[in-house]
This record gives sequence, C-alpha cells and structure tokens, in this order.
Amino acid sequence: MEPITEEVKIMLLLGFFSGFLFLTLLLHKRSEKLRSAVLIGYNFLFAAIVLTLRQLGGEAFSFEAVLNAFLRTIYATPMLITFNGDLSDTADVQDLIMILFISVYTFRTAVRLIFRKTVLAVKTGARVLFRSSVNILWGDGADAAAMLEEIRKNEKRAAVVWIPFDRDDAQEPDAFAATPDYFRKLRKRKRYTVVLLPDPQDGNPARLRQLEQTVPDGTDIRVTAFIRDDTLRLDQFCFPKLDLCLMSREALAADILIRKERPVCLALNRGYAVTDGVRVPNGPFRLCIVGFSAFSRAILLQSCENAAFETAEGKGFAATVFCRSGDGHELFTFDYPALRDRIEWVCTDAGTEAAALMSLAETDAPVFDEIILSEEKTARNMENAQRLLRTLRRSGKDPLPVIAAAVSDGDTGCGSEKAQAAVHLIRIDRTQFSFDAVVGRSIDRDALRLHRQYCKNNPGAKPWSALDSFTQSSNRAAAADRENKRALCPTLPSSPAEREASLWRLAKYEHLRWQTFHETHGWTRLPADALTDAEKAAFITKRPEEKRHACLTDWDLLDDLPQSEPGLLKRYDYLNVAAFYEEKEET
Repeated sequence: MEPITEEVKIMLLLGFFSGFLFLTLLLHKRSEKLRSAVLIGYNFLFAAIVLTLRQLGGEAFSFEAVLNAFLRTIYATPMLITFNGDLSDTADVQDLIMILFISVYTFRTAVRLIFRKTVLAVKTGARVLFRSSVNILWGDGADAAAMLEEIRKNEKRAAVVWIPFDRDDAQEPDAFAATPDYFRKLRKRKRYTVVLLPDPQDGNPARLRQLEQTVPDGTDIRVTAFIRDDTLRLDQFCFPKLDLCLMSREALAADILIRKERPVCLALNRGYAVTDGVRVPNGPFRLCIVGFSAFSRAILLQSCENAAFETAEGKGFAATVFCRSGDGHELFTFDYPALRDRIEWVCTDAGTEAAALMSLAETDAPVFDEIILSEEKTARNMENAQRLLRTLRRSGKDPLPVIAAAVSDGDTGCGSEKAQAAVHLIRIDRTQFSFDAVVGRSIDRDALRLHRQYCKNNPGAKPWSALDSFTQSSNRAAAADRENKRALCPTLPSSPAEREASLWRLAKYEHLRWQTFHETHGWTRLPADALTDAEKAAFITKRPEEKRHACLTDWDLLDDLPQSEPGLLKRYDYLNVAAFYEEKEET
C-alpha cells in the first residue's frame, strides 16, 4: 500500500472538521448529553481510521494487516486523546492538529458533564448576584425549562432562579437552583419578576400567601401566577406587596380564539338591524361544546362575557354542551347560577358526545355559530372535527360554523392539511408560556391605561398593584370589550340628538356586559329590599364578601336603587362609553 501523500492528509483534516461542523449544526437543538456522545463517538472513529491508515502506509494490503493495525489503533486512540499516548507515530502537523482538537474537546466535554451542576451553579449564580433584574421561576422542571427558553429569547444572559415544587424533580433547567427560603434573602436594590407556573394540585394560592408573608417590605417584586380558572373566577386575592397578576392556561387559550373569532361579530354575520345607530343582532351567539373539560368551562364563560349584547330575541348568548353524566355540570350551575337558563345540557354515555352532535347536525338542529371539540385526546378531537365538517356540508348548512379543536399534547392531530386548515387548533400546553403574556403582561396594557385615567378623575383611588384580583380582571374585561363596541357601533352619528341616543343604547349594552362579567365570576343579585337602612343611607349596593350586588338587575330597575343623585347609576355606564368614543375620535 502506498504511503499517504500530503494532499490526502490535508483533505482528511478538512473532511474531519467539515463532518464535525455538520454534526454540530444537525444536533444543535438536541440535549447536550446526546450531542456530546455523538461528537465524541465521531472523533474517536475518525481518529481510529486515520491512525489505521498511517500504520498501513507502505505495507502490503491484506486482511490480517488491516485487522492488526485497526486493533492497535483502537487501543492507542483513547491514550492519545487523553494526553497519555506517544505522538511519535503521528508527528505530521495535520495529525497533531486533529489529535489536539479532539483531546481538548473531549476534556472540555468530560468537565462539563461531570461538573455540570458546579459549572452551572457558578455561572448562573454570578448572573443572579451581579445583575439588577432577576427572574424567579417556581414550578415543575419541564414547565420551568419552557419558560426559561422564552425568557432567554427576549433577554440576553438573563439572571434566572429556579425553585422546584418537588425536590426530586427529574428535569433540571439551566438556572440557579434554590428553595423557597430564597425569598427571605431578596434585596431592595434589585428588581424581581416571579412566575408561579401551573400546579395540577392547585397549590399556588397557598404559595402566594407564603410569598406575601416572606418577602421583605420594600422589595421591588412582580408576581405572575397560574391558577385554575375556576379558582381565579370564584375566589378573590389581594397581595399588595407582590404586584400580582393572575392567569390560567385555559383562559389564555380561550382568549386567543375569542380575539380571532369574536362572538359579537359571529352573531352579526347572521344578520342584524340598526337601532339608534347601534347594530342589534337578529339572534344570540350560539355556542356548542363537546366535552366538559377545564378549557370547555373557560371558553364557555369567556364567550358568555363577550356575548352580553342585546338581540332581537333578548339575551345575546345561548349554549349547548354535550357532556358525560357525572362530568360536573351540575356543580358548575351551583357556581354560576345566573347561567342556568342560558345553557342546554345534553348528557350522554362515555364516548358518545360527538356522536350525539353528529345526529343533531343531520337534523333541523339550531344553527351554531361556533363549535368547540374538547375531549381528552387531540387525535379524537381532530377526527370528530373532520367528521363534523363532512356532516354539515352534506346537510347544506350555510354558512358553516367556526370549528375549533383543543390540542393538549403538542400534536397537530391527524387528517389532511386541507381538513386541518378548516379547523382552529387551540393549543393548551406550554405555548401559553410566552414572554409577552407572562413576563410582559400584555393582558394588562389596555387595562392599566383605563385605570390610570380613572385615577386622574378619582385622586383617592388605589394604585393598580393594590387592587384585588377581581377588580383587576374587571378592568381587563372592560378594556377587551372595546373591540365589541367597535363592532356594534363603528362610529357615532354626527347629529347631537342621534349621538345621545346611540350613547345611551351603548350604555345599556355596557350594563349588560358588566352584569354578565359579574355573573361569570360567581356574583348574584342582592335584592333591593334586602339592603339595610345603613346601606341605603350610605348608598352602598354591594356586599363583596358575599359576592352579591344590587345592580345585577335590569337596566330599567337601576333608578329604584339607592344613589346619591337620580340616574347616577345609569350615568356611570354612559360616561364609560362616552369616554371610549371620545378617545377613539381623538386618536
């Protein structure tokens, strides 16, 4: 066999680095352990082949010679890579460069893998110590890793602390690990952003109470906490030290769909009349839900809030829910008693909810504006969505309703791309951990502007961070409803008399919206005759601790309630609407 020429040696060296670069790029999204194992294996194999060729240089080519050379190389290569071998047989510059590179990479990888926790603790600890802004993630390792990735996309070299729910968490994100005692050590000169990630056991309310008691006074801290949607709606939280923002994964997913397909717009698409310059839909927004999951409850309640408009038939919302017996819908009506007459429950046996809907779709069923498929498995939701599309098209339904399928396992389901394009996929997974929504609190931006305007007119009003969770949610709902008002009345009439008529019509709508929001948060009506003499004298119309309000009544009955001047309660709604259109015209 001829000795290897210099040109071939250079080509081998270039081939080695090209292959190393290709594998690095191919595996850059994989775990560090897998990437390191593949690259070390590649280095060892390439070095063994090259050294085998060196030993065969000038010798007669035979199977015995090749085997002999390869076996000697298998022994010698690890020695060379770990700085224990003799380089006398590989004295060429190309060989030295390759062996030196492989050795340095192997040493660096071994140090990183063996001392990973120590290196990570030093690196992340230094960032936490010296940076003025610190992010604290409190939750499961997998959720923390997803949130950490979002933070690092938006903040270079972010200082991040991870506090696990469970000390034995198998997945550890690349963040400074700590325990809840870390909150006792917070410094006043730093700014802290805490994200309480979802807990299936709903333990975050207790953790918030722990934080309120633990965090030193005067600490600059903002807390965003995920809790169950039912807990968020039915309980009331106020932790002034924490600058708290509460959200639920299901509510964020529902909000995405509602912003894209607004109930008021879907009802208007069926036809409307114009009264006092305001569009009045011919019928209510009709929602259909298959499967009574946590997301189903969130979309049901949030859609009801966004369909609080007046229609020719009366109330603007009607829903049909196909669920299994024992799925908890009876208890749901105890939590939200005001919604009992707006929801039709269709109870079926396990696995037959979608079949009941298909049968209804083939008959003279009510025309649904939106259908939500939210059973346990993504594949089943997508299959039912495609089957429903075929059934509706055969029965001649026109226009077709909006069909949305819940996706909870990160999969896009099954079926053709054309079928998937006709269905909204609503992801209820870690895609809700977006930096803008969780850390940036995008849901608060418009609500904060409304509250600042309110504080200008009411100097004694509480700052935003001191408001309880229900009041903050109410402000967010008022801000989000502006798009609905634009749909119902894009512009006010130019005539002063017609303008006033439109504003009062919209004021009535605003009262309906406000009333529905309270009802979907567990509030009920406080009868006027149940008010005490002291409450009447002080013009008090609500009992927050009981979640009862006397103003949760018809628009025409508001004038009969205690108020410091006649018509004041109605005028509140009028002023809110007028302020929106004045701001809109100025813009």
